[in-house]
Amino acid sequence: MVVAFGLVTVQSDELNQLFEMFEAYRKETERFDPIPFEPGSPMEARQLMLIGIEDEEWLWITMDGERRGFVMSRVYYDDPLPEQQTTEILECYVTPDSRRLGLAKLAVDAILARERERGTALVEAGVLRDNAEALEFWEALGFQVRALRTARRP
Repeated sequence: MVVAFGLVTVQSDELNQLFEMFEAYRKETERFDPIPFEPGSPMEARQLMLIGIEDEEWLWITMDGERRGFVMSRVYYDDPLPEQQTTEILECYVTPDSRRLGLAKLAVDAILARERERGTALVEAGVLRDNAEALEFWEALGFQVRALRTARRP
C-alpha cells in the first residue's frame, strides 16, 4: 500500500482546526513540562499563538490528504554569525492514532532536505526535559543535544 504523505501550509481558514489539534498536543505534553503553560482560556492561548504567526511557518502533516499532525518552525540568524541561518522546529506533533507510521520522520526529512537546498547552517528542535521518547526520536534522526535551557516565571 502506497501512502501519500504531505506537508501543507496551514491556511487562515484552518486555524481553528490547528488550535484544536495543538490543544490536544499541549495536554499530552504538559506532563513533561516542569513549568506548565497556563494560558487561562483557550481563546487566550490562541491569541498568544497568533502573536508569532508572521515569523513562523505552520504546516499540516498529511497522509492521503487527511491532517494527521503539524509542524511549526521559524528561521533566525544566529549571533555572533548573523549570516548563519538556523531553522528551529518549534513543535512537531502526530496524532496518537497516526503514530508509528513514519509520518514525523517523513516530515522532518522533508524539512531537512528543504533546508539543505536553502543553505541553512543548522536545524534545531527543542525537547521538554522529561520527554525521553521525543529525545530518542530526534536522536534517531541524527540530532544531538547541543544546549540545555533553563526557565522560570518572572
